Amino acid sequence: SRSFGDIYHNVLMRFGMELSSDGLPARDAGSRWQTATDAEIDEIVSRLTMDEYANLMGAAGDGEAEAAIADYRRARVARTASAAARALARQIRGGRVDGIHFESAFGRHGEFPAISTPGGIRIEGRIDRVDVLDGGFARIIDYKSGAQEFSAPDAAAGYQLQLMIYLQAVSESYSPAGVFYFRIKEPRIEDDGSTDIAAEVLKNMKLDGVAVNDARALTAMGINPEGKERKGRMGQEEWDALRETVGALLKDLVKNLSSGHVEAAPKAATKLKTPANRNQNACDYCQYKGICNYDPAL
Repeated sequence: SRSFGDIYHNVLMRFGMELSSDGLPARDAGSRWQTATDAEIDEIVSRLTMDEYANLMGAAGDGEAEAAIADYRRARVARTASAAARALARQIRGGRVDGIHFESAFGRHGEFPAISTPGGIRIEGRIDRVDVLDGGFARIIDYKSGAQEFSAPDAAAGYQLQLMIYLQAVSESYSPAGVFYFRIKEPRIEDDGSTDIAAEVLKNMKLDGVAVNDARALTAMGINPEGKERKGRMGQEEWDALRETVGALLKDLVKNLSSGHVEAAPKAATKLKTPANRNQNACDYCQYKGICNYDPAL
């Protein structure tokens, strides 16, 4: 449910802030990012999950059955959150991460400036995570508890602008290394008796997105520039073209909104390029259905 997604999101945010609280660069040998054991990670996440579960889900109820159900759900959420936190720590350890910004605001009083557009309109927002990498690069990460995948063609078509807008917000301070979703989901592992369950769980929690095919940026993210795996890499010219396309789309969106052009035209899922995204409909989670009265069947 949405509540569980909020729990995962808040637990990972607080977990990251706690491991960063020593003030050391994340790649420093003495940093908690480097020294925390899996057992310590599980203990931190269990504590944070208890707190967030109570905040978002409320009391379990008076009966033994209700309490047992709540305990089961909380333990299940904690297991998934622990797996995600372990994966997060390995992502940080695998690269050359100097610093991490959690819940970074761009705009007034934010860590990064607002995005200015023609007509004086400023775009402001908040980024789940910005990893500051060796060499002045930045990696943008957004936490997702659903099955959505990042697709550069979808972004170029105007359906996935979020990560690219975040990237634009930090571009004055850092060079882009890539944009990624970190999908937090309970893994489903098929075990034939010889399966490395822990490795498969981590694989399910890997970052999904696109990286700039620059040796310095890839190395800073812990990716071998000479490795055979080329999926998810984009050359500099292609990357620049995508950023230019998204910038033009953003200007058009702002222009239409400021001129009062707000017709009901939700994204058509069948046009999306990525198969995992095609079962999503913009109307599914919209809070304004009662106002819009848009009928997807028509």
